[in-house]
Amino acid sequence: MIDRRLYSEFDNGWLPIIEALYDFDDNLKFNIKILQVKEKFGELRYYTQNMSQNDESTIRNKVRKFCEVMCNLTCELCGHRGNLALAKKSWYKTVCTACNRDIGVFVKRKIKESFTDYSQDFTGWAPLVDAVIYYTKDENLRDRVFGFKSFDDKLAVAVNTQELDSENEAVLSAITKICERASKFICPTCGYIRNSIWDLDDSTKICNCITR
Repeated sequence: MIDRRLYSEFDNGWLPIIEALYDFDDNLKFNIKILQVKEKFGELRYYTQNMSQNDESTIRNKVRKFCEVMCNLTCELCGHRGNLALAKKSWYKTVCTACNRDIGVFVKRKIKESFTDYSQDFTGWAPLVDAVIYYTKDENLRDRVFGFKSFDDKLAVAVNTQELDSENEAVLSAITKICERASKFICPTCGYIRNSIWDLDDSTKICNCITR
């Protein structure tokens, strides 16, 4: 579990994503030391030390980039689908429409289209779904992603890795695991944090949905 006391320079809406990235690093036993996790200019910054330059580090960098895309589409305050916004004094933050309205300081937004099928029963996972689509499009892997579904109350991403080089196969595998891990802490219905393992303050928006 990520130490919330050491990596506290971001708001709680990003916690499930950063926890999933931290868990990914920890499980693969990368030779790294996490120095800082923070928000800067409305985006995720994840600083590490002593990472060897090999195939594994290349895969890890791509996975970190995917998590940055996830944060770019996730409201830092509540975890809903968000976009990068700019305040009058050049202060950036990724926020959703509701939080932007509550704060009332953001006047310009960089809108990214949502690809989530809102007829599905997991609209709360929209930032994760959209991040997979945006990232795989940029990496020319979009045709390898076949769909999304809720399985065992977590987000399952269907991918095809046949005849794919080992690096991209590892990246797609990591993406599916990170989405599954992050979705464990996000309600698929309301999009707020659930199953919290962190000590959260009273301002954090928590899922109040009736357990299904």
